[in-house]
Amino acid sequence: MSGEIKNGNENPQNNDTAAEPAGDTEYTARKKNQKLKRNIIIVFSSMVVFMAICLILPNIVDLGSLFGQEKNQENDTSSGKNNTIIFHETKEPGFDIFEYEEYLGLDRNIYYADGSGLKESVEESKVPNYGEGFAVVYNVIKAIINGDADTYNDYMGENILKEDEFTQQQLYEIVITKDSQTSNKTDTGKIYNQYTFTVEYMIHENNGTFRTDFGSDEIKKQYFVVTNQSGEYLVDNILSYTNNY
Repeated sequence: MSGEIKNGNENPQNNDTAAEPAGDTEYTARKKNQKLKRNIIIVFSSMVVFMAICLILPNIVDLGSLFGQEKNQENDTSSGKNNTIIFHETKEPGFDIFEYEEYLGLDRNIYYADGSGLKESVEESKVPNYGEGFAVVYNVIKAIINGDADTYNDYMGENILKEDEFTQQQLYEIVITKDSQTSNKTDTGKIYNQYTFTVEYMIHENNGTFRTDFGSDEIKKQYFVVTNQSGEYLVDNILSYTNNY
């Protein structure tokens, strides 16, 4: 009897689970690549936005305030922390600091130092013993305390800006340190002597009529150069240190 002979190993249902066509595999890979590119673009864009915010934000927002950091409101310019100095009101006319008990209770001595550890109080009668240069600086300090602008200006060389009127200044803890003493020669061959001093003092209740670069009860050192280049000993230069020491 003739008829179709079927293979016993053949299973028609296996056709449904055959391998995925090549076209479908390429389509899946292409979708994965597109998704990866999209993620890369998102990450890169986020980085660009973040960098832009970092550059712009400090110019429009006080980050210190944003994170709860308070600004230093101390009346201190020498440290660079704040540019605001609050001065005391000028006393009424006729006020004499030498009758003010609060000032008289401070150390008002003028000390001489030489940088080697020596520091001694100077009696006014013995000022000449410390040399001509020191005498000039000593008299400048006394003029500041007395509020004597004329005497102060008399000790300033022609290169120093002269002071207008100022009141008595409550200077204390005054130290004049002699840094150097040298003989120099001008371009024309003239020999002259030069002294350099570091000057320190505090001003109690600074009212700003003389020093406006620091507040009350602070120290901002100055560097004095005293010479007799003009024929008499005068202050030829005054430099203020940018920071306290």
